[in-house]
Amino acid sequence: MDIDIVGEKFDLFEPSDTFRLGGNSAAITIDSMEQVGGQFDKFLSFLLNNKPRVCIHIEPVYEAYDQDNLYDYLAAKYSEKRGYLRGYLTRLEELQQQGELKLKKIKRYGGNIYHEGWAIIVWERS
Repeated sequence: MDIDIVGEKFDLFEPSDTFRLGGNSAAITIDSMEQVGGQFDKFLSFLLNNKPRVCIHIEPVYEAYDQDNLYDYLAAKYSEKRGYLRGYLTRLEELQQQGELKLKKIKRYGGNIYHEGWAIIVWERS
């Protein structure tokens, strides 16, 4: 199998104007978006403009917490206090409603009582 993989230093707050993703590429984030809090718009715009074939995020997903469950409620409060990623899934769902993208998978994989560190979101452009 011949796989062409390229890595580059990348600023999620100020994505590079010169770095481009190919149309048959995959964009994958793992525990990096959690650090942007609610400031994901520029990175999301970068992804939408570059049109990778698929985007895969393995990140904490605040919106996946069940606030009626005590453990999830506490984990959500912890996430809020730490300023972790929040609102990203909601924005993707809005873009899906507008026909901009298609959410393929949203699944929680676990964490601990403080933090949902392993959830997955998979989406592609419509």
